Amino acid sequence: MNGFVFLLYAQTELGYTTLIVFNFHQELRVTRACLVCVLAVLLVFLLGCGHPTLLTGVTVRPSSVTIIGIGGNAQVQYNADGHFINPTETRDITPLVTWTSTLPFVGGIDNKGLVTQGPGCGVTIITATAGNNIGVPFTPDAITFGTATFTVSDPNDPLCPH
Repeated sequence: MNGFVFLLYAQTELGYTTLIVFNFHQELRVTRACLVCVLAVLLVFLLGCGHPTLLTGVTVRPSSVTIIGIGGNAQVQYNADGHFINPTETRDITPLVTWTSTLPFVGGIDNKGLVTQGPGCGVTIITATAGNNIGVPFTPDAITFGTATFTVSDPNDPLCPH
């Protein structure tokens, strides 16, 4: 029986080269192997492979803005940062969230996170809500949101925040 030889060659991103020779003539043997490559492949598989990217939280910035004086039509840009796992990272998801304001009379918000001061004074809660529209798998109860405040104050009006 002459047997046959099977060669396996791979190069990793770290620059390690693996050459594994299987000689089926007498016995199965590995003549040269890169243990670092084998461990790296196993580590990548165990830590990341097969796990979907998940959104774990949303942070709105700035967290608080106060405008002095009513009726000025001031504008403030809010941004939403999404915090993800698999891989662990934070990225800007501002155009992907749904923006709302609890009191549009104080400050209304558009779909890009831009708040425009309204004619009234008070404190409105700005909310960025992320759902299925950000491109990662969700269950129906996995809606994630972050909040910030937008305050319009007038020291001359006793009904306005000071």
